[in-house]
Parts: sequence; structure tokens; C-alpha cells
Amino acid sequence: MLGLDGMVLDDGVAHPRGTIVTALLVDAYGGKEIKLNDRLVALGNTNTVGSSIFRDYLVPFEVVSMLLLAALVGAVVIARRD
Repeated sequence: MLGLDGMVLDDGVAHPRGTIVTALLVDAYGGKEIKLNDRLVALGNTNTVGSSIFRDYLVPFEVVSMLLLAALVGAVVIARRD
């Protein structure tokens, strides 16, 4: 398969490498059971994370979202310059 610039996109090497890495990870961690205590489970609960973001960290969350939006617009402007 050729890309827009004529370079080969699929050299047939990535798929076997991914399969080997997946097999190694499943072999290493497949049979392990992860024990979590109740405090840790409650801390990572999506309801807790969502409440924390929109209650305790609302202003920093909005500031970061505006910075990311400005970075995205800036990247588009830089990329479209002729």
C-alpha cells in the first residue's frame, strides 16, 4: 500500500511484532488476579472522578481546556500557512 508521497505504508512487519508483544503480555499477566481494596476502588470510580473534576477542580479543568483549544487552533494556523 502506498501513501500520498509514494512511500510504502505497510511493510508487513508491524502485525507480527504486535502479535508477539500481545502474546508476551498475555503470557506474563494473563493469569494474574489483581487485588484492590475498597478504598482504592472507590477512589477510581468514574462517579467519584467526574464529581471531583466538575466540583473540586472546575476552574483548572476549564483553564486547561481553553489552553488545549488555543494550542489546537494555533497548530491548525501554523499547518495551513502557505
